[in-house]
Amino acid sequence: MKERWQTAVLVLAAMLLGCILGQSFLPRAQAQVEAGAGRVAVVMGQERQGYAPIVLVDSLEQTVVVYEYSYGARRLKLESARTYRFDKQLPEFKVGEPSVRQVQDMLQRR
Repeated sequence: MKERWQTAVLVLAAMLLGCILGQSFLPRAQAQVEAGAGRVAVVMGQERQGYAPIVLVDSLEQTVVVYEYSYGARRLKLESARTYRFDKQLPEFKVGEPSVRQVQDMLQRR
């Protein structure tokens, strides 16, 4: 457990350093997989009005965590956290046509 926290802190520190030192060189969105573990993807979104979203996706824990970095205040704020473990069990949720069932029916008619 202690290793996880150390790794998370290192990833966040690296992202913050990148934000502070090289914000003008970053593309609109940038993703980086945590070195060594290969299970945490870090995506930094485009800066808007002095704020930038930072999203961590942990494939092992099946969670998404969203932070907001303020360039002016140089602060990181937790905005949202959620597991997607159970979401994946839904065949569909609030989707348009064709539904999953309609696609299955089309494929069976071939």
